[in-house]
Amino acid sequence: YKSGCLGLAGHGWYWFRNVRIWGTPVAPPAWSDDAQLQADTFSVGLSSRSMPTGAVAPNGDVLLAGSGQMVRSQDKGRTWSEPVELPLGLQPLGDYGDTLFCTSDGRLIVVKYRARAEHHPLVPAISITESTDSGYTWLHADTDTYLTHIVGEVAAEGWPELPATLHPYGPMVETEDGTLLRFLYGGAKDKEATFTDVQTWGSVHCKAYAVRSTDAGVSWSPVELDWPAWTGAERGDFPGSLDFTEPTGVAIGNAVTVLIRPIYSPMMWQCWSHDGGATWDAAVRATFPGYAQSMIRTSSGAILCAHRFPHYSINVSYDDGLNWDAGTVIDYSAWAMGCMVEVEPDVVLCTYMNRDGEHKEPLLAQLIRVTPDGIYPVER
Repeated sequence: YKSGCLGLAGHGWYWFRNVRIWGTPVAPPAWSDDAQLQADTFSVGLSSRSMPTGAVAPNGDVLLAGSGQMVRSQDKGRTWSEPVELPLGLQPLGDYGDTLFCTSDGRLIVVKYRARAEHHPLVPAISITESTDSGYTWLHADTDTYLTHIVGEVAAEGWPELPATLHPYGPMVETEDGTLLRFLYGGAKDKEATFTDVQTWGSVHCKAYAVRSTDAGVSWSPVELDWPAWTGAERGDFPGSLDFTEPTGVAIGNAVTVLIRPIYSPMMWQCWSHDGGATWDAAVRATFPGYAQSMIRTSSGAILCAHRFPHYSINVSYDDGLNWDAGTVIDYSAWAMGCMVEVEPDVVLCTYMNRDGEHKEPLLAQLIRVTPDGIYPVER
C-alpha cells in the first residue's frame, strides 16, 4: 500500500492473534468524525422478513415480492407502489421458496415447490401459477392448489434417497432453447453408510441439485450438480462434492454456470453445464468467497454475483464466468440475502435483507450500472 492504514476484517464471530506487520511506521492522517460513508440504498416498502424475489413483468413493470406482499415500480425501480397483499396460494413468495419469474415468451409465473415431506414420500410437488395481467391477478391462486402436473411416480427413481429433503434456492434460469432450471440443496447426513469415495470432497455432508423442465414446466426431473471424473471412471460414477449448500446460476445460451455457497471451502464453488443442465462438469473453486449469493447475467453479458462477505459485495465476470474481478463492497448489512433484476440494459436493481433479531428492518435496494470498467451506483 502506498498510503492509508492497514485494517483487519472478518465475518461472524472471529478473532485475531499473533498479528505481525512489517514496514516503516508513519503517523496516520487525522481522523475526521465528520466523514460519512456513501449511502446509495433505498427501501421499497418490503421488510427483511424473507429473501425477496423479483422480475420484470410483460408490461415493463418491475415486481418485487417478499413474504406475503408485492410492490411494483413503473419507472424502472426509481419509485415504488405501496405493498399489496398476495393471494393465499402465493404466500410466502421469495427466492428461498416459491419464486417469481418471467419467461422469454412473456409468461409471468410463480414456480411453487413442495418437498416430499409436505407432499409425497417419493417425489415433491412442483407447480406453476400464472398471471396474464402483469401480476395484478393470478389464476387460481386463492388456494394452495397445484395447477400443472405434479411430478409423477414414474420419475420417483430419479429423486435421491439422500438428501431426503431438498430446498429450492435462487431464481429460475431459462436457457436459449427454453429449458427451465431451478436449483436446490439439502443435507445428506448418512456419510458412513453412503459416501465412501475418497474422490468426493466434503466433511459435513450437503449436496446440490437442479430440477429441469424441457416442456414449459409441465414435468420436471432432478439432476445432481458436480459430476467429478477420476482415472478409470466416467462422470457421474460416484457422488459429487458434499460441501455444497445454496446454488444460483445463469444461462449463457444453452450453457449454464452455477456458483455454490460452501461449508468449509474458503472460496465459492463453480459448476458448468454445456447442454442446458442435463449433464454437469466437475466443480472447481471460484476466486472469491461468498455466502447467501444472488446472480444475474445482464444484456451485455456481464455476470454479477452479490453475496455476504466481505460485508455485502458484488463480483463481476466479463467473460461468461471464466474470470472474476476483485469485488466491490456496496453496503455493510450484517445479514443479507437478496435478488437482482435487470431493470434496463446493464442497470441492475440489487435488493438484500437487512435483518435484525426481530426482522423489523426494511428490505434494502440499490440501482447499479454495469460498465466495462466496473459497477457504479445510479442516482435516482
